[in-house]
Amino acid sequence: MAYEDHLNFLDILDTSMFYALDEKEKNSEISSEKFFERIYMSFSKEDEVAIKKTVQDANDFTVITAPLGGGKTTTIRNALQEYINDKNKYLLFDFKKEIEGHYNMGDSTEDRISFIYNLLKEKLWEEFLQDLDVKIDFIWIALVKFFKEKRVHNIILKYRAKHKNPKIGNDMQALKTIFCNDYEKIAEEEIFVRKELNCSQTIVAIKETLKVEKFLIILDNVDRLKSEFQPIVFSIAIDLHHGGEGAFGIIVALRSNNLIRFEEAGVGGDIIRIVSLSSNKSIRCRPKQLHPQTEDIALGLLEKRHKFALKFRSASEDVKESKQLFKQIGFHVNKKFIEEKFYNLSNHSYRQMLSLNLDFIHHLFRLVEANAILNKRNELFLTENKLLSYLYRWMYVTRNSNPNHEFLLDIVKKYEQYNKGSLATPLSCDIELVILIWLSNNNRKFLRIQELINALHSIGIKDESLIFDSLYRLYDVDLSHRYIELGGSEDRLKLKDIDENTRITLLPLGEEFSKSIITKFEFLYQCLAYPYVTSPDAPEILTPISEGIDRKVEKIISFMHKMKKAHTDSLLKIREACNPIYPNWEEYYRQHFCINNSLIIERTVFSHLKHLKEITNTENFEKYNEKYMKLLDEYYRSFGSSREVRDSYVQ
Repeated sequence: MAYEDHLNFLDILDTSMFYALDEKEKNSEISSEKFFERIYMSFSKEDEVAIKKTVQDANDFTVITAPLGGGKTTTIRNALQEYINDKNKYLLFDFKKEIEGHYNMGDSTEDRISFIYNLLKEKLWEEFLQDLDVKIDFIWIALVKFFKEKRVHNIILKYRAKHKNPKIGNDMQALKTIFCNDYEKIAEEEIFVRKELNCSQTIVAIKETLKVEKFLIILDNVDRLKSEFQPIVFSIAIDLHHGGEGAFGIIVALRSNNLIRFEEAGVGGDIIRIVSLSSNKSIRCRPKQLHPQTEDIALGLLEKRHKFALKFRSASEDVKESKQLFKQIGFHVNKKFIEEKFYNLSNHSYRQMLSLNLDFIHHLFRLVEANAILNKRNELFLTENKLLSYLYRWMYVTRNSNPNHEFLLDIVKKYEQYNKGSLATPLSCDIELVILIWLSNNNRKFLRIQELINALHSIGIKDESLIFDSLYRLYDVDLSHRYIELGGSEDRLKLKDIDENTRITLLPLGEEFSKSIITKFEFLYQCLAYPYVTSPDAPEILTPISEGIDRKVEKIISFMHKMKKAHTDSLLKIREACNPIYPNWEEYYRQHFCINNSLIIERTVFSHLKHLKEITNTENFEKYNEKYMKLLDEYYRSFGSSREVRDSYVQ
């Protein structure tokens, strides 16, 4: 069956894998009930308790925060359905759906504030005040509550004078009597309250009209606004809450990176409760660190989406064979995604993880069509080792196929350039890795670039233009593929905007890449075997994996000798820079610029040997072990490594 024949099913797969509650218009066939029953993956018990308290209390100012694609909208809507399930008790205002109107905000702060307030008031009237009886109740409650002295007494006095009837009850009863006898007066007072009530007063009056004990305003997808608009929205939300005097709650759904906007809005941490879906806690200050997604959550989400995709609109015979193939491929792919920690490579974005998962499934369907993966009588012939190799081929080439959309650092190119003499200094080979590793050894949430510069200066990297260029390379990639965050928000900073006081944060992709991926045998081999392939449909990517393990080891060992030369030259420079201040320079370098105190070539060697031991027999392993150990011994001699220091760190 050709790849094109699978496209109908793969389109169905796309729809169901990427379904989101705030994009229901793309697929109206899936109800919220169906979504939560079949697809929804809850967070930990701590998250559930924090969200339940936030929704049921309905009187705090709360920020629910998570990374991009981290489940904010889904979690909030699940909580509304589970704990409230009454449309009269909350207003969900989705900035994503209102985005077009925001281009008419105006230029001044006053214009923008006025625009958003009017937008909110219109939404409140549209959602709750369409019924005539409810509207009448709302108008007289609003008038008596907020305009008693200014307007209500005047209305009653005029009515009494006109009808010579002094006994029409108290203020509330009198106003209702007047409304029942004069519909033009209702219209007149509606115009008045629409204009004169502020947002907080409107919400309070709606709450009393509907006779609900608790009421919530939820502002979702605030991040869709331009960065300069966000502090205005936060200020408005805070003013709403203060104006309501605890009569209703405010929830703002916000990406973790944009918490800094609260500082710009002049918000004190004492009035905000932050529920962080990425740190598993409800706190009254900023989350101090991101909590890694667990394997259980990542695997559960992938399995639920796959299961849903198989059931959703795919019962017809024309997709039967595609479904059978998908069941087999999906099982293998999900297993590898967990083992290789793709939930970290996606920077804790569930949406990005689903995108990577689906892209790789498409790639494997193409490989089956090209007979690179045999599929006979609905039995897929795909070994663990082959799947791993395909995964890293796809990761390195497919995700890097667009030069402006780079996913992974090219760890080969710089060593080749240095050995050809086109790089001025060996330190420039590793600087991005050195930065990532140093950051991973500093677990504080916020660091300043100046602290990094000082650390790099201590080992002889003093070219600040090289440092800033390297930082920008790690930052200025596609939003969900960044290795680091600069500036504390997701603004697209330009290189000229970055200085020594800019905040710097290591993202999960940066940590996973520098700690694990960079040393993997198959990843390094695919980097060496396909460095010039720029298209996901290139013949090289679709050909079967025919290279024997001997050839792979030979190619890797050959490259690692080039890598060893560049590293040796770097370490000699570092030794020269450190010696005056740190006589035990190797110990200092290992502690501050190495993962688990091990040099990168050491980590690479031991990672490869572990892999080779699992996939080869004892005789072959001993042969490979001898080659790697020889390389390592030459490496130690080349920069004068201290055996005492080495033995205390190298396991």
